[in-house]
Order: sequence, then structure tokens, then C-alpha cells
Amino acid sequence: MQCICEQMNRCHWDPASTSLFLDLCIDEKENKFNWNKEGLTTDGWRNVHKKFRELGGGRFTDKQMTNKLQTLKKKIQEVDGSAKAHWPRP
Repeated sequence: MQCICEQMNRCHWDPASTSLFLDLCIDEKENKFNWNKEGLTTDGWRNVHKKFRELGGGRFTDKQMTNKLQTLKKKIQEVDGSAKAHWPRP
């Protein structure tokens, strides 16, 4: 579970890392309320970054995690067919 393809500034997120990352983001939103209309709050991101690394989620940078969440939100909105989709859904 680590960032590869550094020469291209791109990362490969394996399913386990993605699942862990999403679980942490959902926990911040649903249980800790560290979420606003833009996404995770500063405290939410701090918690996700720390916990992700503690649980062995890989060596992704903070920017790579931010980009991953934005990409996943866009994909969910595409599936929903609505730019106003609320993410994540229970």
C-alpha cells in the first residue's frame, strides 16, 4: 500500500487503501461532524491524515489524499447524474 509511479507524479490507490481512506472520511463526516459544504474541515483532514498513516494506509501525501477524495466525489456525482449529489450516502 504505497504510492508508485513517482516519476509521473501519479499514484496508484489499491482497493485496501481506498477503502480505509473512505471509511476514515465517512467517520469524520457521520460521527465527528468534521465536514462542511466543501468537504472535510481542517480538523477532519488532520484526523484522516494521522489515522490513515497510523493504520498503514500507505505513503500518500496530503495533496494526494485531497485529490483522491475530490476524484471520488466527482465519480459519485457522475453516477448519481446530479451535480448536487450528497456524498457519501449511507
